[in-house]
Parts: sequence; C-alpha cells; structure tokens
Amino acid sequence: MKDGGEQNKEDYKLVNSMAQVPTLVFGDGLSITQSLAIIEYLDERFPDRNPLMPNDIVGKVKVFISNTRFSNSDRPLTLKSRYVS
Repeated sequence: MKDGGEQNKEDYKLVNSMAQVPTLVFGDGLSITQSLAIIEYLDERFPDRNPLMPNDIVGKVKVFISNTRFSNSDRPLTLKSRYVS
C-alpha cells in the first residue's frame, strides 16, 4: 500500500471487516487474515518450499511467544524465512 491507510477504505473492509493487514485473498472469495494463519496456510499449501515457520516445536513456540508481543500493537507480524536466499 504505497500511500498507506488503504485498509481503512470501505472496499477493503468488505474483504477484512477489521480493516487490518495482512489479508490473503483467493479468487474464489476465501480470505485468510492474521499473519500466523497466513504463514501456516502457506507452509501447509506449499510443503516443498522453504518453510516460513520453524519445523521444530521449540522454534514454533518462540514464534508464537514473539507474536503475543505484537498482538496488541497495530504492526503486523512479518517473518522472513531463514531458509530463503
């Protein structure tokens, strides 16, 4: 969103009524909100790609703990895969 604040426009609220980013929108009308849900979807949908979430339980727990630090802020959680070159 180059100009910022576009998530507050009415057409975006039709996609995500909470007016939050990110939202992953599919052609069939399905949309997934919340960073961790999107990351989980992508990891499950594309298992042959480099994972966005750690594969081990301790790593996953650390991500979930970190996410709670941001849950009350207006900044979305974004994770960069450590496996992507």
